[in-house]
Amino acid sequence: MERAQKAAKERCARDGSEFYLVDSTTTPSFLQGPATTLYGHCINPRELVRTSDGFGADLIGERDIRGAMVLKVSAGSIADVAGLKHGDLVVEYDGHVIDAALTLGSAILESAPGSVVSV
Repeated sequence: MERAQKAAKERCARDGSEFYLVDSTTTPSFLQGPATTLYGHCINPRELVRTSDGFGADLIGERDIRGAMVLKVSAGSIADVAGLKHGDLVVEYDGHVIDAALTLGSAILESAPGSVVSV
């Protein structure tokens, strides 16, 4: 897996970005040894927004999309219970338009603990 991650990081670096690992799977292979598949994105780290541990989602706002794209959801988190998944695009939160990942991160922080909001 280390070799695969190194190759992914090098590929992203050529574009001036960083590799963000979403998930990985390793399957046994009797001929070549274990094979690892990485699921990730090349991202600009300045565009990554990590929500609080309680909400449990990593988001990115890209220039060509309006909203916040979900990169990763922590198992058992509020985001997980709400049904958010990798690749979802959040464009509204509690009746407010979300135009970027930072907007959603701020809206989450402003929500009262235990409140129920629409997404």
